[in-house]
Amino acid sequence: MNPLDSLTRLWGRLNPNQRMMAAFSALGVVAVVALLMTWAGRPDYQVLYTGLKPEDGGKIVDKLRSKKIPFQLRDGGATVMVPSQSVYETRLALATDGLPHAGGVGYELFDKTNFGMTDFVQKLNFQRALEGELTRTIEQLDEVEQARIHIVIPEPKLYTEERTSPTASVVLKLRGSGRLSQGQIKGVTHLVASSVEGLKPEDVTIIDTNGNVLSKGHSDGLVAGLSSDQLELQQNVETYLSRKAQSMLEEVLGPNRAVVQVNAQLDFDKIDRTTERYDPDNQVVRSEEKNESSGQSAAEKTSSSVVNYEISKTLEHAANSVGGVKKLTVAVMVDGVYGQPDKKGARAYSPRSPEELTKIRNIVKNAVGIDAKRGDELEVANVAFDTSTLDAVQKDMKKAQFTGMASKAAGKVGVAVVVLVLFLMLRGSLQGVGRALSPEPMRGLDAEEIVNGALETPEQAGRRRIEERVGRLARERPQEVATLVRTWMREENL
Repeated sequence: MNPLDSLTRLWGRLNPNQRMMAAFSALGVVAVVALLMTWAGRPDYQVLYTGLKPEDGGKIVDKLRSKKIPFQLRDGGATVMVPSQSVYETRLALATDGLPHAGGVGYELFDKTNFGMTDFVQKLNFQRALEGELTRTIEQLDEVEQARIHIVIPEPKLYTEERTSPTASVVLKLRGSGRLSQGQIKGVTHLVASSVEGLKPEDVTIIDTNGNVLSKGHSDGLVAGLSSDQLELQQNVETYLSRKAQSMLEEVLGPNRAVVQVNAQLDFDKIDRTTERYDPDNQVVRSEEKNESSGQSAAEKTSSSVVNYEISKTLEHAANSVGGVKKLTVAVMVDGVYGQPDKKGARAYSPRSPEELTKIRNIVKNAVGIDAKRGDELEVANVAFDTSTLDAVQKDMKKAQFTGMASKAAGKVGVAVVVLVLFLMLRGSLQGVGRALSPEPMRGLDAEEIVNGALETPEQAGRRRIEERVGRLARERPQEVATLVRTWMREENL
């Protein structure tokens, strides 16, 4: 039998509800298969380049289109993504075209020789290449996203008094909220100054894209440069000592139970002292000269002597170290002791004993190196910390965690409910189809009826089976059937 005819007959035997269920089931299966095929056939895109400049991004997109390579753009065009199997091949192909340009044009500008180039153009190209190479180097810093360098190289003059020094300006775009330390700013300054002949560090100006001056000549003789270094050194010393004492207290008291602040006064006075001492009591003969003369007689004989003494001298040269600690002032606040929370969640506060405060004082004193001869001061106070903000944050975190877990559980339950509903729908439709295809309604049909396609309802089939049994019994036991019929007739008064 033709499968199409079988499906047609099967569809004709279904009631309207069964047809609807079967149609929805078929559509669901087709949709799931289509989604799976679409998901399986979709390419896996990986990042080709990120953080691109608009001009580099446009050139890269044009190259990808010309090479018929599928791509996707993210982050406003700053990130380009291609299929994962084409990432490395595409990078190599774009690299041969000089894409992306890292910090502008570098020394590759001189790869092609142009014999008709004038001396002015040659110098201009050299300056462009130098600026590009310095830009590429500075952009290697993790905190720098983009850099731009402008170098001014004056023309040489015949007379010395007419000559001027080169100057340079550096514009930096930092990543996010990043910032450069004073050491990094000095490094950039000296990098640019060392790359240009005759350029001095004090002639290099560095600013960021917000217009803030980061460096304007870090010469060793400038007071501003020394002041920034002094401030940074002082902050480093205070931070180091605070963390040193804080870590020890947290090991004893627990986290967020103590606060340590250190104020360090450093000695930045640079003094070179030369001392010359003379000791008059310690003399030595340096030279001695004797003269003798005699006259005509023995009585006229004279003598004289000259003795030169050298006084001992001591010469001392001393230079003090810059950045030494002159005085430390340390303040420590320690939280008290809390009891078990009551039914309302409140905890009873108890201050620490004097013995505990003495131990804490000794711990901090040894940690930061308090010296009484130097005039250092240490103050330890026991106060009750305000933990309301921390408790509220922890409560919000627990609530957010519970909400996240509840949403995940709700999502899983929702998926399970959808799967269960689909399963029940599919099972109902399959049971309806199974009942339609069940061989029980066709039980008792002869071969001719099956071939002719005669179909009966379940009630008709049951009645026909009874009639067949009665006929078979009448053929096999005619006397008993006749007696039974006469008895029915007498009972019905027929």
